[in-house]
Amino acid sequence: MNIKLKWNWVFIQQLYMFFIVVSSSFYYLITIYRLFTLKNEVIQQFLVVTLSVDFIFVLLFFSKIKLFKFEIILFCCLIPSIIIGILTNEPNRRWLTDILIPLLFICKIAIGREFTKKHLMNYKLIGLFKRHANWTFFFVLLGTSIYVLISTIFELDTYTGLEPPVYSTFITFLLNNNYIGSIITILLILYSGKRAIIITLILLIILYGLINGITLKKIIILSVIFMAAIIPLYYFYDDLEKQPAFEKYLNTISIFQDGDQEELDNAGGGRLDEISTILNQMQPYNFVFGKGIGFTYIVGNRPNDEANVEVANAHFSPIGITSKYGLIFYIPFISFYFLLLLTGLNNTKYNNFGLVFSFYYVFAMLIDSMFSYSMFINPLLPFCMGYLSSFMHLKI
Repeated sequence: MNIKLKWNWVFIQQLYMFFIVVSSSFYYLITIYRLFTLKNEVIQQFLVVTLSVDFIFVLLFFSKIKLFKFEIILFCCLIPSIIIGILTNEPNRRWLTDILIPLLFICKIAIGREFTKKHLMNYKLIGLFKRHANWTFFFVLLGTSIYVLISTIFELDTYTGLEPPVYSTFITFLLNNNYIGSIITILLILYSGKRAIIITLILLIILYGLINGITLKKIIILSVIFMAAIIPLYYFYDDLEKQPAFEKYLNTISIFQDGDQEELDNAGGGRLDEISTILNQMQPYNFVFGKGIGFTYIVGNRPNDEANVEVANAHFSPIGITSKYGLIFYIPFISFYFLLLLTGLNNTKYNNFGLVFSFYYVFAMLIDSMFSYSMFINPLLPFCMGYLSSFMHLKI
């Protein structure tokens, strides 16, 4: 009976891991679809489906969850936001999603930690990291090819826009010394037009170099990788500068040099307008407890001539999280986050792929969260955090 029960848990884990890999890859194809249709509803519907699957998964594993004290504190810190939201914000579906998303995220950290304690489940979790990287790489190649084909046929002026899951691909290639894969990934990221991912990629390479020591051999290898990626771009510069992604980069550089704040906000997708709009609505007590679940705001300065759009989150995650849940939640959360990074940093000397991969992925998502509201909805992040938390000496 016990053997059958253990097999069932492993089967459920495998099923969910498979769902993460497929959904992450499929999400990129959906973003390609959105570029050509400008329909955001399909993204929202997809996120509702993934949230529902997350809820079922956590429910099945709930009896096995063993929370750290810090995680229990995070649960408690959400209570003021729930009360304030119910009392002040109009009832809508965001009440439910704003509660479930952080709750399920924290639960998945604990579940990921439990997986590392059981040999077979730990093996499957590491397998998830590697399959996620391989599948993402395949679908990014596929999606980019589809984009190039359709945009060429219909002469569309847009760019692919990769998503954070691509970090798993680059990190895996980097750790496995797969230089060809690293070069291809860099080229795909450059072609995608996502400045945040490029910045994160540069910082990942710098961090990797600092941790592993800057030797002459590594300087030569990193230089070769960089030059191998840049030289083809330079050779085809005249054609590339006409591509939307590279036109976007050149335009951003020009705007930074001019220092025009309005143009700078437009180049940043209205991020500055988001921040100023939220801050103008925040009272001193809102910074402490947040404006509650279901909080939305109207922004009037968005790209593509969008105006008076109702928005629920902010690209700058610190202000987005604080506006809903307050510093009473964000400070403990980000403190726990940095403790996990410190744990990973102190253990990178060990030859443990799961731990090292998790450390770099958690770091990448921290940088990415400065530019997009992707932290709580990233399917791989809580399991990487759970993996790192299993190596903490103090079970805080």
